[in-house]
Amino acid sequence: MCERHGVGIVSFSPLSQGLLTGKYRQGQAIPEGSRATYQDKIQAMLTEENLEKVEALIKTFDRLDTDLASVSLAWALRKSAISCLITGATKPERLENNLKALAVEITPEIEQEIDALFEFKKFNRKIG
Repeated sequence: MCERHGVGIVSFSPLSQGLLTGKYRQGQAIPEGSRATYQDKIQAMLTEENLEKVEALIKTFDRLDTDLASVSLAWALRKSAISCLITGATKPERLENNLKALAVEITPEIEQEIDALFEFKKFNRKIG
């Protein structure tokens, strides 16, 4: 709808509070000093189901020779309606890593794998 009408979208937290950075991994302790050590809303996202999906995404993106955060941001930027991503990088090296997303190409095959992982089914809603 936004693309059709030339409306831009500003995405806040496209890395899901760090979940899509690979910082939080299945079977591993929450890293010391991370926001998940003191923010309940982040801890609530660290479900077994979400962490399984993170592991699957990491395996998929290893083939692209890049990291989860870069591909996650590239995934968001692939749509022309996305005008801006607000990432909240807390360190210069994280910002530099986020900028690598601009060089990542999401192939149709990778897009299909991600859609299958999240059971995405495209639909068009007609109003009126």
